[in-house]
Amino acid sequence: MSSKREINPRDAVALYIAALFISIFELLRTGLYRERVHEWLDNSSYVDLSRVILSGGLPAEHHFWGFPALIALFEKSLSLSGFAALVMISFIASVAAMILMFRLYGAAVSVAFLAVCPEWVKMSVVGGSEPLFVCLLLASFLAFRADRVWASVLFASLATTVRPPGVFAICAIVLCLIGRRDWRKPAISVSLALAIGIVYLAWVRRVSGDAFVSVRLYSSSDWPPGKPFSFPLVPLGKSLIELALRFGRTWCQPSFAFSLCS
Repeated sequence: MSSKREINPRDAVALYIAALFISIFELLRTGLYRERVHEWLDNSSYVDLSRVILSGGLPAEHHFWGFPALIALFEKSLSLSGFAALVMISFIASVAAMILMFRLYGAAVSVAFLAVCPEWVKMSVVGGSEPLFVCLLLASFLAFRADRVWASVLFASLATTVRPPGVFAICAIVLCLIGRRDWRKPAISVSLALAIGIVYLAWVRRVSGDAFVSVRLYSSSDWPPGKPFSFPLVPLGKSLIELALRFGRTWCQPSFAFSLCS
């Protein structure tokens, strides 16, 4: 008789939610929850963007607008503050992502994800775009597995409006369809993704007056050369050269050399 025992789905969900609520309780107990939410990563930037979406104007933040748009929707429909809406979306998206992960890979993987990725728990309880992005990607993968291609492309396109790397999921879907030599589905998939992209850019232009404001701001902040792509390992090589030069300058300083010799 096999000694292996499958994790019950209900136990997995209960364990996942308990881990999130324990983190929330600890932050509430120490009185640091509000402070941590306001200071965590890009939370303030997302809330600022949601205010731009609600009131109009040219944003100063470079993020894509999918997550801030959902924050603005929760703010307006539920009469929440921007930070409260942000945390609620992150928590719900995290639990939904866990359920999708269970459907895709099983309960053991879903539970193990908590242990190997503690940062995920933080993002789930203090906010971030990552839970929503992962949730949409997993929904896209599950839809593709069920051969619901249009739903898969839709979720991947929505994920791209949250974080730009979602475009690689769209490319992967199209390449898989091309590999099946079913030319109709790849053509419709590309058309659907482009249509969603055009609607998104038209909406951004209507709000801010600049359809490519996110790309332009990304180019001046997160993309130092002004381009999102480069040859493989080039950034790593530049970092290693810069580190070597910095160490060389430190080594050549008399005080540093004297401290090594003494």
